[in-house]
Amino acid sequence: MRDLSAFFGRFDLWLTPTLGQPPVELGTLVYRGGDPFELRRRSARFSPYTYVSNASGQPAISLPLHWTASGLPVGVHFTARWGERRRPSSVWQASSNAPARGRSGAPASARPEV
Repeated sequence: MRDLSAFFGRFDLWLTPTLGQPPVELGTLVYRGGDPFELRRRSARFSPYTYVSNASGQPAISLPLHWTASGLPVGVHFTARWGERRRPSSVWQASSNAPARGRSGAPASARPEV
């Protein structure tokens, strides 16, 4: 927690990918008995950055700002310092006003559902 406090003493936002790896198949993050910490390790590899925000209670937002060739969204995760609940929302508002573009160069809102 001290490291987070020191970081946010210098910076307004922490920008990371939403996920640490591409989306996993259904059932990958299900507890199947055995080592109770194995599911936590799998989850930490899948979403290492959002875990920090969830555990610390810091305000954060994940936005799909890119799409893969197969049409999957790639999220960007913004985390703010404690008590600045409006900062992630202002990032969302700024990004929603910017023209989001996909692989084809067309606005994201104009692309067909995948």
